Amino acid sequence: EIEILFANNFSIDVYPNPIIDQKLNINFQSPVKSNAQLVIYDIMGKQVYNTNIVCSPDNYHTKEISVSGLPSGMYFINLIVENHKAFAKFVKNN
Repeated sequence: EIEILFANNFSIDVYPNPIIDQKLNINFQSPVKSNAQLVIYDIMGKQVYNTNIVCSPDNYHTKEISVSGLPSGMYFINLIVENHKAFAKFVKNN
């Protein structure tokens, strides 16, 4: 299942979902030209991943993340570009 959530005309796609020891693809279209902050939290709210992505307006961006080091469970993605935010979730299975 592909998770697609919208917020402030800002969409984020996450796949594959659920995922097994592979690379997680996060696709989004930036609403403004700015850096994006991508943060992943576990079910307890602990930050397990954080990176910045350089964006330009109306460009579709893909970020590939290895999840092989994460234990099984549900995770939440928070993507922020200036005052625009998008959220998604994914499940990691071993």
